Amino acid sequence: MTRTSIILGATGLVLIAGAAVLSRQLDATPAASLRISAASEKASGKGSRSSSHSSVRENSGSVANLLERLAACRDAGENFDREALSGLLASLLPLDADAATRFVESFPAGVARDEALRRFAQLLAARDPVRAERWASSFSDEAERASALGNVCSQIALTDAGEGVRKFERHQLGETSGVLLENLVQQWAGQDYAAAAAWTLARPAGQQREQMCGRLAIVLAATEPENAARLVLEEIPAGMIQTEAVMSVLYQWGSRDREGASAWVALFPSGSLKERAENELLQLARQR
Repeated sequence: MTRTSIILGATGLVLIAGAAVLSRQLDATPAASLRISAASEKASGKGSRSSSHSSVRENSGSVANLLERLAACRDAGENFDREALSGLLASLLPLDADAATRFVESFPAGVARDEALRRFAQLLAARDPVRAERWASSFSDEAERASALGNVCSQIALTDAGEGVRKFERHQLGETSGVLLENLVQQWAGQDYAAAAAWTLARPAGQQREQMCGRLAIVLAATEPENAARLVLEEIPAGMIQTEAVMSVLYQWGSRDREGASAWVALFPSGSLKERAENELLQLARQR
């Protein structure tokens, strides 16, 4: 055997041994990677669960803290802090609506209870109108039921006064909350005058319809005083309600167009209404 043959044989053995070692390393790599990956996932899952549990504990702590502070407001009786009560309820509601509901219902009769129910009705209606309506309807005390529903309707009306009016009608609140309905109609007229006017003019004749026509006129006078003037004279019978509606229209009209308002007043028949309207125009002229 030559020297060259020996060297080549040795080299071959080294290469074969190296390949075997490399093969064992490659075979072991997936298992090792899986073990590392599994350990990582386990740690990650544990961290996620830990974070979730921590969040639950924090919320629970927040709810407990808020309820404790709310209880202090409740226990203060007539001297409760209205702003603090409102702010605490606003913080509690998104964390635990059920706890907030139970809490406001725990107030004893009195001013503090009335305020708590009023504010809660508004907050709940802003977040969940359906739940708010269901909650307000559940009161056995008729006065509290009407008040809670009225507050829910008012909150809904901020964005959809027509819906607020329809809910008002659905719960037959007109007998106890006539002024509220007038306010809702005025808001509706500001959002959609045609729809509000059509609904109002279809109401049966009576004092409530007259009051609502007066509210329509207030809104219409801001842009169309002539039509507002026609509305109050044609849709509201002579009397105190018509007089107040006329003065509301006249004030807005006269503030922007005194000549046009004066021409309207000149058409009035002689009497107390014309005299009062002329005095109103004189006062507007002095204010300029």
